[in-house]
Amino acid sequence: MYVLNVPFGFLLLFSYLANFINPSFIPVFGLLGLTYPILLAVNILFVLFWLISLKRQLFFSLVCVIVGFPQMGHLFQGNSQHKIMANDNHFKIMTYNVRAFNYHLETGWESKTRGIDATIEAESPNILCLQEYRKFKGMPRFNYRYKHVYLTNNTFGLAIYSDYKIINKGTVDFETEGGDYKKFIYADILLPNKDTLRIVNAHLKSIGLDKSNLAHLKDSELSQHEIEMQKRKLIRPLLAAYKLRGKQTAVLAEFIKNSKIPVVFCGDLNDPPGSYAYRELSKNLKDSFVYSASGFSTTVPMFDKYHLPLRIDYIFHDKKLTPYNYEVVRKHYSDHFPLVVDLEF
Repeated sequence: MYVLNVPFGFLLLFSYLANFINPSFIPVFGLLGLTYPILLAVNILFVLFWLISLKRQLFFSLVCVIVGFPQMGHLFQGNSQHKIMANDNHFKIMTYNVRAFNYHLETGWESKTRGIDATIEAESPNILCLQEYRKFKGMPRFNYRYKHVYLTNNTFGLAIYSDYKIINKGTVDFETEGGDYKKFIYADILLPNKDTLRIVNAHLKSIGLDKSNLAHLKDSELSQHEIEMQKRKLIRPLLAAYKLRGKQTAVLAEFIKNSKIPVVFCGDLNDPPGSYAYRELSKNLKDSFVYSASGFSTTVPMFDKYHLPLRIDYIFHDKKLTPYNYEVVRKHYSDHFPLVVDLEF
C-alpha cells in the first residue's frame, strides 16, 4: 500500500505547480492541475487508511495534503454570503456558455434552445455574458437595451448584454492560433451610481478532444498497440490546448491588470482552479465562488452527476465589489451550467 501511496503523493505535490508554471512552456503541468481534485481525494483516502491502521505512514500523504491547503478553498466553501438585495447599489450578472444555442447539434435541439432562453429570462440578470454565441434565424432575442456582440465568420462568437448604458466597447486579439477564440471582448458600462465598470468576456481554447477517439478506446477488439496510439491522439490535443491557453492567459491577465477602471470578468477558461489561468486572473480579481458560495460546485453537467468539483466557468470581480448569492443554475440545456451572482458596489 505504501508503494502505491508514494507516487500519488508526489503527483499531488507536482499538481500544485500547475498554478505557477505557464503551460505554454511545460504543457504537462496543465494536465496535472486538471487532476488535482482526484489526486487530493486519493491522498485523503490514504491518510484515512493509515489512520485506521494506526501506521505512521499517514504523515507522508498528510504533509502532501497540508502543503496545498490554500487551494482547497477554491474547491469547497463553507461560508456562503446570501443577502436579499433591497437597495439599488447592486447588479446581477450571469455568464453562460450556450453551446451555439444547440443549433442543429442534436435531434430536438429547438427545445433546449427555448430552455436556454427561459433560464436567462427567469434569472433576469442586469448584465449577461454569453460564450459560444451563435447567430441564426429564429435565435433567442434578449430584452436588453445595450449589447456588444463579436462574431467570427458572421455567425459564432461572444456577446455582452446590459441593462446599463455601454459607453465604450472593443475586442482584443489574443495573438494566437485560436480558431474561433482569437479574441476576447469588453464593454464599459455606466452603473446607476454613475461609476464605470469594465465587463470582460472571454472563451479560452478548448481541449479539442475528438469524440470518435473516445469511442475507439471502448472498442474491445483494439490491440494494445492501437489503444496506445489512440491515447496519444487524446493527449496531443490536450497538451496543445494547454500550451495555447497559457499564451491567451498572459494577454488576458495583462489587459485586466492595465485597466484603469474596475473589472468584472466572465468566461469559460476551460481550466480548473488549480491552473495557471486561474492564478493569473486571481492576482487582480476575486473569484465570486470563493467569497459567496457554499459547498462544492461544478459548472459542467457531465461531471455533476458524479459530484466532481470541476469548475471551468467563472465570474471574477474587482476587489471593490462584494459578491452575494452565488449560484450555479443547474439547467441541462447546454454542456455548461450558467452562473449568477449579485455584486454590490
